[in-house]
Amino acid sequence: MLTGEPPFYSPNREELISKIRNEEIFFPRYLSLSVQDLLQKLLVKDPEQRLGSCYEGASEIKNHPWFDGFEWDSLLSKEARAPFVPVLKRETDVSNFDPVKCFSNYFFNFLSFFRNLPRYLSIRSKI
Repeated sequence: MLTGEPPFYSPNREELISKIRNEEIFFPRYLSLSVQDLLQKLLVKDPEQRLGSCYEGASEIKNHPWFDGFEWDSLLSKEARAPFVPVLKRETDVSNFDPVKCFSNYFFNFLSFFRNLPRYLSIRSKI
């Protein structure tokens, strides 16, 4: 969401799984060190070592320095204001989105991968 791209991508499913399992994450320079640290901890390959996986759960993520100053209570009470509210010409207006070639294939491959992620992780733990 911060870069507009997933951390790993390949149109080939097996290659995508291999990248997730074996490749390191590289961050664009424009991402702050704080957000790089957050993402690095969220994308740890060992699920038991990931940020938010300990007994503190989501609080561990919410307390990360990148979220300093974020008002979680105002978000929960729906009082938080969106930093950008698009102006719509009509209810079906999509002019705020960039055109993307083959978005549906990319999107459904991405969804399919996350739907099957627990299976892939359990297979990996047996290897």
